[in-house]
Amino acid sequence: MKLALIGSFDAIIDSNISKYIHQTNLRHLVLGGEKGIKTEAEIWATNNDVPIVYIAPDYLLNEENAELIARTKLINHADEIIYFNTNNGDCDLEYVKTTCENKNKPLTVHNFPV
Repeated sequence: MKLALIGSFDAIIDSNISKYIHQTNLRHLVLGGEKGIKTEAEIWATNNDVPIVYIAPDYLLNEENAELIARTKLINHADEIIYFNTNNGDCDLEYVKTTCENKNKPLTVHNFPV
């Protein structure tokens, strides 16, 4: 199982990210460039011996759409997606929902106040 963790840039989850990761047989985590999510997921992966695949936006290649391209790559690479939403009106969540639905990928959304 490949699990992608995606979140709003300002999503900072408490240090117990393990309460959101319930999947078994994880082959690796798929992470993007979100500082809060990425940092906590890296610690969790290290502690649980789960390899990480990084897919970050390439702003040099396509500055305008870099984040959406990276989101699509994250979703394509994963078997399941967890999205950490800060309820700040992020249109990225709708894009992720639509992309997951179109690709028949399971999506779980966790909402956090800003």
